[in-house]
Amino acid sequence: AIIVTSDHGDAMGEHNMQWHGAELWEPLVHVPLVIYVPGATPHRVKQKRSLIDMAPTILALEKVELPGPKELSGESLLPDLLAKDASTIVERDVYIDMPEGPNNQTRRAFIHGDSPGLKLIHFGGAYFQLYDLATDAEEKKDLAKDKSIAGPVIEAFQQFRARVSEIAVPRPSE
Repeated sequence: AIIVTSDHGDAMGEHNMQWHGAELWEPLVHVPLVIYVPGATPHRVKQKRSLIDMAPTILALEKVELPGPKELSGESLLPDLLAKDASTIVERDVYIDMPEGPNNQTRRAFIHGDSPGLKLIHFGGAYFQLYDLATDAEEKKDLAKDKSIAGPVIEAFQQFRARVSEIAVPRPSE
């Protein structure tokens, strides 16, 4: 198998940014993913997927038994890769976690619903931003104040986070 992807994108002026690693806007987190599996019929998966699925996918390709969800988050993409019919490929939510670093506070994002989805960005506490990526790909119109839209997405985000094992990354000593 051959896998081509990236761990991040780069900002080219979007949201007044010229760098990466401090925010979770789409130009920084929406990356290409191309997987070639010998014998599999080439096709495009239009549903959103996450890089958290890479380790389980590689293990599945190598026929290595997957550890439990406490040891390894994510799901193998092998069913997507071997799908004979696009209608069998299901939507999944995407969780993005960026730990605190020297240039940023902790940030989390959650993309929910039918692709491209509603993107919730969590800045900590009760501070959220919400964007409909189908109608607002540049993430300019924050919908978080509309509780009828934001409420169900925040609830799904909190339920998803409750299932994910997070590992605190210690700050390097100064």
